[in-house]
Amino acid sequence: LAKKQPRLIVHHHDLVPPFTFMADNVLGNLRAALERKGFSLRLATVLRDAFSLAKKYVLYNYSLQVEANSQWSSPDWEGKTAHTKNISFDFREKAVQFPNQQTRYFSLAHDDKRALDLASRSLKRFDIVGTTARMSSFIKRIHRALGWPLVPAQHAVEPTKTHPALLQAEASRDAVEKAWWADKKLYEEAQRLEAEQSSHSAA
Repeated sequence: LAKKQPRLIVHHHDLVPPFTFMADNVLGNLRAALERKGFSLRLATVLRDAFSLAKKYVLYNYSLQVEANSQWSSPDWEGKTAHTKNISFDFREKAVQFPNQQTRYFSLAHDDKRALDLASRSLKRFDIVGTTARMSSFIKRIHRALGWPLVPAQHAVEPTKTHPALLQAEASRDAVEKAWWADKKLYEEAQRLEAEQSSHSAA
């Protein structure tokens, strides 16, 4: 902020206080400091659909990530892991244990209804709301808002191999989305805001 033309990118990591706290106690002061210099603070966020997020949490929490050289992504992983085939892993049970993580991320509320209310209100404080389903559009709007030159976006490629534990995931979709109902509603709200903001920026 000491520079004449400060350019800051603040990444709200998932180990810092919830967004509602950061917005009221940190980002507000940062916005005021920038405005005194004649600049503005733009807030942007991307939301992930509930089912995809539930799968991510299961992969992460149970150390099932598919790495480039892991036994799961190797062409002959079946031969290498024959001794693990009888291990029971209930994806549905694991996925519904800690639901609505995205909604709770926005607030300190542990009650999902209260958390959803706070999260929905928090979303409206963002200048740019995106969804992972339309990541390219989100990146274009970020570049347009910040005046950055638009370059071809490079996204991470999904692994071609699926961890055996996820083979049963699709069959559990209804149960998972029912447990992650608040995240599902928040994602729908993000889609609405995304469409509204996109139409305004295109006008």
